[in-house]
Amino acid sequence: MKSFLSSFLSRLKNNQFKEIQQVAENLKKEISHLSNEKNHLMAIINAVVEGVVITNEKGEIVFINPSFHSLFSLKGNYVGKTMLECLRNKAIHDLVERTIQKEISSEKEIKISVNLEEKYFIVHTVPFINNGRDRGCVTVFYDITRVRALEETRKEFVANVSHELKTPLTNIKGYAETLRGGALNDSSVALQFVRKIEKNALELQSLVEDIIQLSRIESGNFEIAPRVVDLSEVVKSIHDDFFDRLKTKNITFQNFIKAQYLLRVDQKALKQVLSNLVDNAIKYTPQEGIISISAEKENKYCRVSVTDTGSGIPEKDIPRVFERFYQVDKPNAKKLGGSGLGLAIVKHLIQTHGGEVGVKNNPSGGTQFSFTLPIA
Repeated sequence: MKSFLSSFLSRLKNNQFKEIQQVAENLKKEISHLSNEKNHLMAIINAVVEGVVITNEKGEIVFINPSFHSLFSLKGNYVGKTMLECLRNKAIHDLVERTIQKEISSEKEIKISVNLEEKYFIVHTVPFINNGRDRGCVTVFYDITRVRALEETRKEFVANVSHELKTPLTNIKGYAETLRGGALNDSSVALQFVRKIEKNALELQSLVEDIIQLSRIESGNFEIAPRVVDLSEVVKSIHDDFFDRLKTKNITFQNFIKAQYLLRVDQKALKQVLSNLVDNAIKYTPQEGIISISAEKENKYCRVSVTDTGSGIPEKDIPRVFERFYQVDKPNAKKLGGSGLGLAIVKHLIQTHGGEVGVKNNPSGGTQFSFTLPIA
């Protein structure tokens, strides 16, 4: 009987030990699984470009992902502090507090100053409850600054286009009404008005063509066909194209590009860049002035400069001359037939080739526009 009881107890202990071992093994697997899930979750949160902040029921920060630090240029540890202490923005603080207290999700667009720069964010808050006790809030920051900037650019572009189109259209309409009202009977007046209509129609056509080309370039639908091009030959061609206008104002055209400069570029694009720059130089260079074109090598690039002896550009306007529709002397530019798109097209064509553009005033007077293009 004792032997049987001893054997039974021994088997019972062995079974209990095995069960305990099994339970321990299951717990170990479950803990490992939970740990892996946590690591995966943290990897995802740390990898997203949106800023993520988790706060407890007191509004104290318990977690911040790296993107949040980057978006707001934060340094140091903000765990344990409130959103108000972190960002100094009451609107965000109130949004988090409302979400925690009322346990409802919220979303709001908020403008925040970051290093003296205005940034726009969609701030989305979601409440969470852990085990029915711990409450808190998850706040996600979506940076929409670039979207807002693009919207402003689009609005400005539409407004500028409408304004630029309005003037020639109004002129054409006015001249046509005058002709219809009786001016047709006077042949000299009629001819004069027809010429004015033609002039405004050409300005309108040029403006529309510039808008179409600039839109194609900016949308990425503009394709270039780079090949080996001799810069000196293109400059000679530009001189021939503008010979009559140069002669009319008695402007001296100096071509300092004597040797071969072989570039790998789209020839049509290069010619348009030089045409736009020389055209501007002629417009703003007085009678008997000088326009010169020169080039020099800079590593794997060639820097081409177009210099004039005009009145120069006010220093405050230099950073903006390559913007669309920006004109330094708008009334005079209108008289000269400028649309304000030429330099914007120059900038985009050069950037499409991987180059850069620049402008500066010469100490002796006049302006120097320059750009770089890859050497073949």
